[in-house]
Amino acid sequence: MKNITFLFGAGASAGTKKQQGLPIVNELPDRITGLIQEIRNKNLLSDIRLGKGLSGGTMKSYSMNLIKDLEWVSNEARNHASVDTFAKKLFLKGENERENLRRLKIALSLFFILEQSRRPLDIRYDAFFASILNETPSKFPEHIRILSWNYDYQFEKAYSGYSDSSDLLVNQTAIRVFSKFDGGSLQPNHFVTIKLNGTTGFSDGSTHYYDLRDLSSNFDIKLMREVVKVYADLQSDSKKNLYPLLSFAWESEGFEGETIVEKAITCTQDTHVLVVIGYSFPFFNREVDRAIISKMQNLEKVYFQAPDAENIRTRFQAVRSNMQQKDLVAYTDVGSFLLPDEL
Repeated sequence: MKNITFLFGAGASAGTKKQQGLPIVNELPDRITGLIQEIRNKNLLSDIRLGKGLSGGTMKSYSMNLIKDLEWVSNEARNHASVDTFAKKLFLKGENERENLRRLKIALSLFFILEQSRRPLDIRYDAFFASILNETPSKFPEHIRILSWNYDYQFEKAYSGYSDSSDLLVNQTAIRVFSKFDGGSLQPNHFVTIKLNGTTGFSDGSTHYYDLRDLSSNFDIKLMREVVKVYADLQSDSKKNLYPLLSFAWESEGFEGETIVEKAITCTQDTHVLVVIGYSFPFFNREVDRAIISKMQNLEKVYFQAPDAENIRTRFQAVRSNMQQKDLVAYTDVGSFLLPDEL
């Protein structure tokens, strides 16, 4: 049996219709603006209690600051090639910009939590699990691995329909989600979902996904109150140990043990078939992509699925140049996630 690795990028979560799924890079500023407008149109901040937050500000003031942070992310995303580019710029500028990098991660995480509550699940994720699951919802094929550059939780939300649990952590445990902050080593020959850029959510170092774990939450005032409360806690001096779980693959400072890239290599080095879905191999990810894909010593074939799959196939050769053209297959139909014949 062939070992198959699926590599997901932002295009995988974009959906097949403009307002379905999550935004791709160039849609992010408008989608953040649209979210802010809907919050205002629905008066979702009107009932935020005026009690004190942990740092002394009112919950109303925290809600206004959250909107300002979302507007800041939207503006910076417009002024850079992508929000990831802006994040790396802040990282490279050193300690003076670390607080802004944290601010960016918090705002992005809360945006995706709210955005995923107001959008229907992309049904392609549901179909993906229906196709790969064997016998029971908990029996995953051991020859499949998932690598994702996305920090959304579309996989978890889709799998909740099989687990019958709406708890984010329950579903992440079930589909074996690993990101930078998850301890322990991973073993090859097991199904796993590795999030290279971390994941949407927060932790205090011991309890992951501090609040906001209900995947069935509606986009309403109840959720907005919970979001503002977590945002207020994240600004508190008494909760400095609370941090976002979104962390880019190229951030390596301060982490001990096996890095997320090393974990990805361990789990995918026996790959025979690579299926690239909605990922364009951007230049600033190239070092990570090369590190992982160069170790796939048994790689025989690569499939590319995206509207511009032909261009991505060409770009892939900058990551790995020793494969023949006949083994690089492009698919432009994105109606469902590509399931290779080798599956």
